[in-house]
Amino acid sequence: MNNSREISLRKYLLSKLIILIITVTSSIFIYDYFIEKIMTNQMHRHYFNNKEIDLLSYETLNDDFLHNSGLTIEVINKNLEVIYTRGKNSIPGKKYSFKQLLDRINLDTWTEFVTHKVYLDEEGNENIILFDQSIPETELELLRNEAAYYIGLMIMGILLISTGFSFFYFKDIYGKLSREFLYIQEKITKIPHLQTRIESDQFQLIEARELAEAYNQTVKEMEMIKKVNAEIQENSNQLITNLSHDIKSPLTCLTGYTALLGEKYNNTEKINEYFGYIDNSVKDLNNIVSMLFEQVQSRHTETLLKRGDYDINEVLREVCANYYIAFTRAGFNVEIDIEEESRVLYIDRINMKRVFNNILDNCLKHNENPTDVLISSEMRNGEIVINFMNNGISITEDVKASIFMPYYYNNYSNKKGPSSGLGLNIAKEILEKHGGSIILTDNDRFTTVFRIMLPAT
Repeated sequence: MNNSREISLRKYLLSKLIILIITVTSSIFIYDYFIEKIMTNQMHRHYFNNKEIDLLSYETLNDDFLHNSGLTIEVINKNLEVIYTRGKNSIPGKKYSFKQLLDRINLDTWTEFVTHKVYLDEEGNENIILFDQSIPETELELLRNEAAYYIGLMIMGILLISTGFSFFYFKDIYGKLSREFLYIQEKITKIPHLQTRIESDQFQLIEARELAEAYNQTVKEMEMIKKVNAEIQENSNQLITNLSHDIKSPLTCLTGYTALLGEKYNNTEKINEYFGYIDNSVKDLNNIVSMLFEQVQSRHTETLLKRGDYDINEVLREVCANYYIAFTRAGFNVEIDIEEESRVLYIDRINMKRVFNNILDNCLKHNENPTDVLISSEMRNGEIVINFMNNGISITEDVKASIFMPYYYNNYSNKKGPSSGLGLNIAKEILEKHGGSIILTDNDRFTTVFRIMLPAT
C-alpha cells in the first residue's frame, strides 16, 4: 500500500526551495522596512519642522539662522507667484505651475524636506508659506556616516537572515534524506546473515520507497537461492554421510575377515600375496571413506538429528562387534563390559554409531601392540556412562586440552594412515546435540579414558 503523503525527491526539493525563497524574501522586506524607518527618523530629526518654529514668524528669523539651517522661505499668492523669499536658495520673482507647486509641497528626501502652511493676509488673501530645508554640509556628512552604518547593518542582517534560514531548511532536507536513504544504506550494508526486508510503506519519498522495494526483491531472491542451495547441500551431505557410514562398517569387518583368510590359507604363497593386496586396498579405502565422512560432517553441523527410541547398549554392542576382529588382528586385548539391562534413549542411531566409530578408530590409529582395551557402560547418577579405555601410548596434558578441537593434529604416536583431525570434534558435537558430553581422562590402570555421559531421560 502506497503512502498517501509520498512525494518525489524533485518535488520535495523544489517545494523546500520555494519556501526558502519566500521566507528569506519576506524577512528581508520586513527587516528593510524597519531599517528604512530608523534611517528616516534619524534624518528627520535634523529638519526645521521638528524644531517647533512658528512658520508665521518667518519675518523675525535672521539671515544667519536661515543660512546655517539651510532654510529657504517662500510666500506664494493665489496666482502661484513668489511674493516674498529669503534664505539659502531664494529666487525672487519665481512663479510656479500648479504641478510644480504640488511637487514642491510633497518634496521629502534624505537631504531636502519641505513644509508649508496656508494663511490669510491682512487683506484677506490666501497665501502659502513654504519652508524648504536642505541639510547643512556639516550635518549632511554626519547623516551620510549614519546612513553607511545602517546600510551596513542592513546588509549584515540580510546575510544573517539568508544564512540562518538556508541552514534551517538544508538541515531539514538533509534530515529527511538521511532518515530515508541512510536507513536503507544501513540495511543494505549489514552482513549477509543479518539482512532483513525493509518496510517500504514508511517512506515519504517515492525514490526511497522504490529503492527499498528493489532491495526487498533482491533479498527475497537471495533467500530463495539460499534455500535451494541449502536443500541441494543438505541432500548431497546426507547422501555422502550415509554412504560413508554404510561403507565404513562393512570395510571394518572385511578387513578382519581378510586377515583370517590370509592366516588360514597362508600355506600357498601366491594366495597369501593376493590376500595382502586385498588387505592393503581395503585399508586404504577405509581411510579414504573415514576422511570423506569427517570432512562432510564438519561442514554439516546444522543437520537436524533424526531421533528415535533405541537401546544405547545394543547400539554399542553392534559397533564393538564390527571392530572386534580389527582389534584382534592388531594384537589388542579387548574386553567388553556392557551392562545387560536395556537402556532406551531418544537418540539418532546413525550419528551415535559415528561417535563410537570415531573413538575406536582413534584407538586403532594411535596405539601399537600390545594394548589392553576395555569398553564398558553403566548407569550412574541418572546418566548412562560409557567408557572407552586403553593402556596404550600416554597422552600429554597439553594434547588433552586441545584434542577435541577441529582439525587438531599432534603426532603423539605412530599414526596409521591419514587423518583429517575432525573425528573427535565431530563426536563431541554430536554428543552435545544429544545433551551429553565427553571428556578425556585416565586412571590407575588405563592411560587413556574417553568417557561419554548421556542423560538417561
